[in-house]
Amino acid sequence: MSSRRAAGGPSGAVALVAVAALAVGCSGDVPAKRVQDAPATHACRQQWAALEGELARRAGQHDLSAQAPRWDSLAAGAQYFTTRARPSDCTTTLAREHDRAEALSAYTNRLRAYDMPHQLVAATPDVLHYLRLPLPKPHRVRVEDGNGGTRMRTVRPPSKREVRAALESLRRAAPRAMADLHPAWQQAAAVDIGDPAQVRQAVAGLRLLAHDSSAFATCVEALRTLRSAARFASPREPRRR
Repeated sequence: MSSRRAAGGPSGAVALVAVAALAVGCSGDVPAKRVQDAPATHACRQQWAALEGELARRAGQHDLSAQAPRWDSLAAGAQYFTTRARPSDCTTTLAREHDRAEALSAYTNRLRAYDMPHQLVAATPDVLHYLRLPLPKPHRVRVEDGNGGTRMRTVRPPSKREVRAALESLRRAAPRAMADLHPAWQQAAAVDIGDPAQVRQAVAGLRLLAHDSSAFATCVEALRTLRSAARFASPREPRRR
């Protein structure tokens, strides 16, 4: 019995040493690989974090044309990769998410013209600045004459009374305009923006209902005055019309 233990002792020790050496070798390889990948992984996740931050910002916009639920869905997908992305996720996968975000941005931009509460918010800062300034002087701009040439035209600023009336008119009419367009807004929220035909149909639906809405026409007229004031309030040269 003792002779078998003596014979088996050294061979068992050798086996344990071999297993231990193999374990050390394997455990040493993994940290080395992780150390090697760490900078690339960190850089990749930073890219996803930057994208997620921008998507979350867009998801926080509440006007209908912003399509916040769509942005929120994209942000949730990007958030997953901020802590789990590997360098391989920063090639095709990241590029695809950027493409989806760009497509959604293009879509929301097409909806902005029909979103009168958004137009009111966008116009208000420049309009308030205009109302604080002395009334600007008229100026002359060169415009096309319709016959292939150009001519000079005098552009006069709207009176402050006109601007205040237009601002109040837009405030009152914007909710009614949105109510008139409600069915088309529902369709706009449901379409597959990856399908150009559906996108065209959604925009056409908004345009059709806007054409029949007196409240929308009131908003358009008010915006014409407010945009004229905004151009005078800006240091840039007024746009040609």
